[in-house]
Amino acid sequence: MNKENLQNKVFVVPAHKDLIVRHPFTKRPIPADGLFVEDSPYIRRRLKDGDLLLANPKRRKKEEADE
Repeated sequence: MNKENLQNKVFVVPAHKDLIVRHPFTKRPIPADGLFVEDSPYIRRRLKDGDLLLANPKRRKKEEADE
């Protein structure tokens, strides 16, 4: 993803490993290791309710190997 695509996105993870929070557009569960999602009123409500947490994305092994 380039920086332009990330301007309106946040990286979120479910607050608990057993908690299922669905992506507002795809309706698929947000994975336990997190996902970039559009910063929207729905996501803000899930953050405020404590269902989702803001997080930093984990680095992929390929990116770590390149350095």
